Amino acid sequence: MDGIRFIVRVAVGSTLCCQLARTALAGLPHIQTLAADKKDDPIVPKTARLYADGRGDLSFKATRDGYVYVVDHHDEKIMFEGPIDNGETILVAPTRNVIEIDGHRVKRFKDISNKHVHHIYFERDSDVGRSKKEHDRLRKDR
Repeated sequence: MDGIRFIVRVAVGSTLCCQLARTALAGLPHIQTLAADKKDDPIVPKTARLYADGRGDLSFKATRDGYVYVVDHHDEKIMFEGPIDNGETILVAPTRNVIEIDGHRVKRFKDISNKHVHHIYFERDSDVGRSKKEHDRLRKDR
């Protein structure tokens, strides 16, 4: 096995399983481990911060211009992403199967599970160097 490099991808949600896999493979020569847990492979940018999470109706009011991400924690997928202006409020309403910004529907779903935990992440435009012109262009597409 000299000169051969194996890459083992452990795709489990449990940190303990990842640590056990790393420990078990650490002693073997020429093996590179790549453990993929939720913290190593985020689905939102690292500059986005978690501002609200929970089940049922969920809202967040932006304190400055930025970009918002709504994530279904159970399914590990982004349900909505888009620009949001200072003072606007995003509402995730599973009972009505919609996501709204200031009362205007921005996304409709066939069925949002009321039992799933949802997360609202917010990324300030200044954190990623997004210009006002680019923010306005993205907002028009909303």
